[in-house]
Amino acid sequence: MFNLKKQPAAKLRVLMAAKDINTQELADQTGLSPTTISRIRSGSVTRPKSETAYRIAAALGVKVNSIWRDM
Repeated sequence: MFNLKKQPAAKLRVLMAAKDINTQELADQTGLSPTTISRIRSGSVTRPKSETAYRIAAALGVKVNSIWRDM
């Protein structure tokens, strides 16, 4: 069964792959740590702080609610 809480993590992985960007590059572009990006990508963090979500979405060129529906 598909875990809805992990869905944002899957979306993030797809967006990163589409942009051909790795964890370190996204961390550099957002000013976040690679550990933070990895935790979000893996689904261990399912609801990041708003500022974190906005930084990631901006770096990937998407709206934040395209990754996290409830933000």
